[in-house]
Amino acid sequence: MYSLKNYVESVSEMLVKAKDEKEQKSIIDSWFKLLDKHHRLEEMKKFKRLINEEIESRKNKVVIVLSDEKEKKLWEEYLKDSGAEPEWKVDPSLIGGTKIIWDNYLVDSSVASQLEKIKQRFSI
Repeated sequence: MYSLKNYVESVSEMLVKAKDEKEQKSIIDSWFKLLDKHHRLEEMKKFKRLINEEIESRKNKVVIVLSDEKEKKLWEEYLKDSGAEPEWKVDPSLIGGTKIIWDNYLVDSSVASQLEKIKQRFSI
């Protein structure tokens, strides 16, 4: 059985990746249903407190996900006067472009996300 801390870590990761507030609400609702299913509703208050603490701990944290390591130098030059000290990650599945995660907000300019948006527009 997962601990409440495991749930919190999973939910906070999903919230960061959510594309908008509607999706964030859906994620939270789904997790409450999961807690209910596993008879853990009595832990909701603790869950809410831990989620808020996790979100607070991520404030002012910047994560930059690049499609390859070569892009890092460009971003370092761009950010050098900002004082930001981002966490760097490389994800080749982005195909190209960048994802920036800052204070639970996601700016996704990756080719992969643009292709996904095109795919969604044409799906019936």
